[in-house]
Amino acid sequence: MLNPVSDNPSYPLSEYLEVAAAAAPRELVSRAALARIGSVSRLFGTVLGCGFECRLGHGRDDGPRRCDFSVVLRAPDLASAGLPRADGPWRAAARVRDAMASGQSPFEGDGTRLWLEFDLDGTAPDSDGCDPVAPGLCVLLDKHDRAVARARALSVIEATCDAASREALRRRIDELVSKVPPSARLHFIGAFPARTSEAVNINLTGLSGGALVDLLGELGWPGDLPHLARWLVDLGPDVDRFALSMNLHAKHGPLARLGLECFVDTSPRKSPRHARLFEKLIARGLCLEEERDALLQWYGFDQAVPGRRLGWTTLARRVAGATTPMVAAFVRVLNHVKITFEGSAAPTAKGYFGITHFAKAYEGAA
Repeated sequence: MLNPVSDNPSYPLSEYLEVAAAAAPRELVSRAALARIGSVSRLFGTVLGCGFECRLGHGRDDGPRRCDFSVVLRAPDLASAGLPRADGPWRAAARVRDAMASGQSPFEGDGTRLWLEFDLDGTAPDSDGCDPVAPGLCVLLDKHDRAVARARALSVIEATCDAASREALRRRIDELVSKVPPSARLHFIGAFPARTSEAVNINLTGLSGGALVDLLGELGWPGDLPHLARWLVDLGPDVDRFALSMNLHAKHGPLARLGLECFVDTSPRKSPRHARLFEKLIARGLCLEEERDALLQWYGFDQAVPGRRLGWTTLARRVAGATTPMVAAFVRVLNHVKITFEGSAAPTAKGYFGITHFAKAYEGAA
């Protein structure tokens, strides 16, 4: 997930994709993937940002590279989106959109953020009239009020999961809420009906390594806890915070597939910790050197200044029309790395990077 400046308005997705087309590293995002991503832009008006999700450790002989894509929105952005249909896998987005507009959901009246994730392999050319692969839907939960977070999670379950699974998933959520330490929070819930309507993804933040392992033990996670604990100890010195991405199944509870998200909060230009984290992944065969270099070089700013390359954008026009001097830019961010564990299989890694924006008063103005 990206973290755009909360008081800035949304902007056209096509403007973010203009930045991506010029800067996206070909080691991670092929031209075919960018072309297919471009077809997504016709579905949306304005968004808060966009992001890429790429499998790391992908050698040249491993076949086509998978590159998933996400758009970050607020509820009004989703309401105006041209979703192609409300049946099939698209029902997650359509039903949550309808719930938000009903006036009776826990999302009503606020700037709830959500994002749609598109599964794109970047290989098949998009043809006229061909919809992008239907997305998964993730909804940000309340970071201050656990009761509101629970209510939002249950609302997403009601809108996206099949009727036979809803009651069991409600019990799973209640069990999770009762066991999560007070210092932690439910960050977001994800529904991926194209894959399954019997499970949801829950993301937790604010857990130390020890608390994370203890919680998984209480929940009965069927994975290798000592193995996970060793990874946490090894990565800890080069990570500011961890997030836990777990799948809750109606019948089976926590599934074996588990994501450990690693965040470094300082920019790659100001701290060597990003590079040290990637070195550890390279040493384990989870990342290639050229992938590390591409991710570290992605970080940067593209100024939205009238008269320059991005002077045509809505963001630049906002600066030009301001009554006081302003500065604005599209920001290329390196968000996090996720390590996925699943049973006895070797762990895998993904890199998450994207584009957001800022616009603020120019502090150097007299």
